[in-house]
Amino acid sequence: MEHIPILVALISSHTVKDNMIKFIPDSVSRSDLFQMVSNDSHIIYLIVHNMVHQELYNLIHSYVGKHLTCKNVLFQFIQSLIQKLYAHIWKLHNDKFHKWEITRGITKKKKRQYRQHRRISDPSTHDTNRYSLLRSLDARTVNTQNGSPSRLPSQR
Repeated sequence: MEHIPILVALISSHTVKDNMIKFIPDSVSRSDLFQMVSNDSHIIYLIVHNMVHQELYNLIHSYVGKHLTCKNVLFQFIQSLIQKLYAHIWKLHNDKFHKWEITRGITKKKKRQYRQHRRISDPSTHDTNRYSLLRSLDARTVNTQNGSPSRLPSQR
């Protein structure tokens, strides 16, 4: 909820019509952006996945007017939102990951040794294997059980 005033201030500072400013806080607070996340089509879920929902753009555009200014406001808001979101999430993630490493006895030395050993013994790092893998992935079709060609699932 701390981002409601940020978005209101950004929109207000770029609003063309001064008489519209009084409606901005109510419009922003009623937006789905600041409601609980209930599914994977929620606006905040899409923003975290680097997508901007049309409703958020329309909300800003209804007060700002110009497309370029709207994009700038949207960019500033999303940048602020993502920075705060990742600041909370990243700290928690790092703490839990560090505790997980400690419980399994994983040290910096063990990680370094694992990476050094992995580079030497991993057959997928040899150039011949990379090229053969690329050639096999380059095939556009595979034969199905009935013998007819079919597209690979990842290429649909």
